[in-house]
Amino acid sequence: MGLREAWDRFVWLIPFVVVVTLVLLTLFGREPFCGSGQENCFREWVSALSGWFAGVAAFITLAVLSRQISDGRKHHQQALDVTLLRTDSVVNRARSHAHDLLASVASTEFILRQSPLTQARVDFASAIVMNVQGKAMVSVFDQFADEVGSASPSLLSEARSSLETAVMSLKVGKTDPEVLDACDELIGNALNRAREFANDIIATSEAFKAWREHLAN
Repeated sequence: MGLREAWDRFVWLIPFVVVVTLVLLTLFGREPFCGSGQENCFREWVSALSGWFAGVAAFITLAVLSRQISDGRKHHQQALDVTLLRTDSVVNRARSHAHDLLASVASTEFILRQSPLTQARVDFASAIVMNVQGKAMVSVFDQFADEVGSASPSLLSEARSSLETAVMSLKVGKTDPEVLDACDELIGNALNRAREFANDIIATSEAFKAWREHLAN
């Protein structure tokens, strides 16, 4: 049995002994505790025990407060551990989706470079750009931004906005050649923004991982 456990289990004995002694003094008088020639013995006993009782009460109060502080720290640490575990999950999922987004950006760029963007290829181009857009819209990126943050907080909104502009321009460009001519640049800009955002998520998640390892050590 540890010292703390023994204290918690038997601390009640201290005030019990004090109370029993006071009761005995009250019931049987001073004779059991004092010799016949000591006139002030009873008063001295009561005075001494009162001082001891006050000291014991103060000590018990401090012990209880110490236990409460210790329990508070333990509960705080448990809450912190739960929060960090949840954040770890968000970071891991965001990093995985960021790698997926990077792969989609690279494949989309490769496909679009194979031939010029024409009205006949607008539907196909729209489909693959919308695929990238969908990967940038996953909610875990918003959770990551809320719980961890990033070096460039505006990158997520910029990437999503650029991809939305590119998709809308392709829809209009299907029937408007002048708009279609500008789509290559808009798509390129949107894909660059998406790449920057994904790289930022990966870099930030790696920094968070290093911080967690340092914290664990």
